[in-house]
Amino acid sequence: RWDPDAAKRLLGHLPEPQECDRILTRLGLSEVSGERLVPPWRFDITRNEDLAEEIARITGYDAFEPTLPEAPVVARIDDGFYGIRSRIMDTLVAAGLLQGVHYSFGPAVDGAVALANPLGEQTAALRTELWPGLCIAAAHNQRHGEPDVRLFEIGRIFRANDNDIDERWHLGLILTGRRVPEHWAENRSVDLFDARGILESVLADLGIDPATLECRPAQTRDELHPGKSAELLLGGVTCGWLGELEPESASKLELQTPVVGAEVDLHVLLGASEARETPKYTALPRFPGSHRDLAFVLKRTTASAAVRNTIIASGGDLLESVHVFDVYEGKGLADDERSVAFRLRFRAPDRTLAQEEVDAVIAQVIAAVQDQFGARLR
Repeated sequence: RWDPDAAKRLLGHLPEPQECDRILTRLGLSEVSGERLVPPWRFDITRNEDLAEEIARITGYDAFEPTLPEAPVVARIDDGFYGIRSRIMDTLVAAGLLQGVHYSFGPAVDGAVALANPLGEQTAALRTELWPGLCIAAAHNQRHGEPDVRLFEIGRIFRANDNDIDERWHLGLILTGRRVPEHWAENRSVDLFDARGILESVLADLGIDPATLECRPAQTRDELHPGKSAELLLGGVTCGWLGELEPESASKLELQTPVVGAEVDLHVLLGASEARETPKYTALPRFPGSHRDLAFVLKRTTASAAVRNTIIASGGDLLESVHVFDVYEGKGLADDERSVAFRLRFRAPDRTLAQEEVDAVIAQVIAAVQDQFGARLR
């Protein structure tokens, strides 16, 4: 049925009714009882918009004044994670990882949100973690001849919370096989330090000091190696776990070892990113710095990050940086001891430091570490 008003709204302008009738009739679209009969060879005409197009084509498009269509501008609803997800994805892709996207379903474990009409036993509830999906993807890749897998996923997990559902964004990682593609100069397998290094890169790109990430030894999951798993804390707040899959568990999942994984709560990362101080410009140093090396004999259970924090707290304004550069275990030390060496760099913005000034700070640092951890200098 020909509707001139609808055609005018579509085109913005129409010729006179007599001209429209003449055009349609000449095209073989005769009028019968208010409707246009479409000839059998014009199978492309099925609706009023097609008739309007025919009139515009015959009249000539130059007769119609071009106008931009009006469209409402709808602001994007940002849940607070859009920016952080994009930055994390860029960092991980730059580190050589590929992104995985998996189903949001899983088995009905404790705390899971059960589905009313599940497809099967393994998809009976909403997932409570990203790790199982990453393991399945890694095993699939290895079965198809790709032993070196580097995958990440950023997705939602769900947990039942009384009569509500707790929905959170998580980041999951899985690394298998060699650290780098096969090469004559290096053939080392992935380990916990590779996964931790990737997480520290993510923190640095979010403006969070990587030194605030603490790995506290803990058996966070049954399938992880007892001596190669840790609880992750960011600024003292638990944010996830890190670990290496135990060989027997890897075999059950049809995975070739080594397999290293991690999962982090992005809500904790977002909070730390928002709480950080605005970066400030610092001029290049005009005066030389001075560095000292200190090796402390500590209990194996003492975290080097805790010692580093104590050094920073007792080092004062002259302490510019501190990092671990050596760890020793073996001859000359007890079985429950290890030596951790720190390099401390000192600098003053307005003068060259005298040896006596550095010695005074070093004495404070040594006393603080000895008092808090019962350490001794090596």
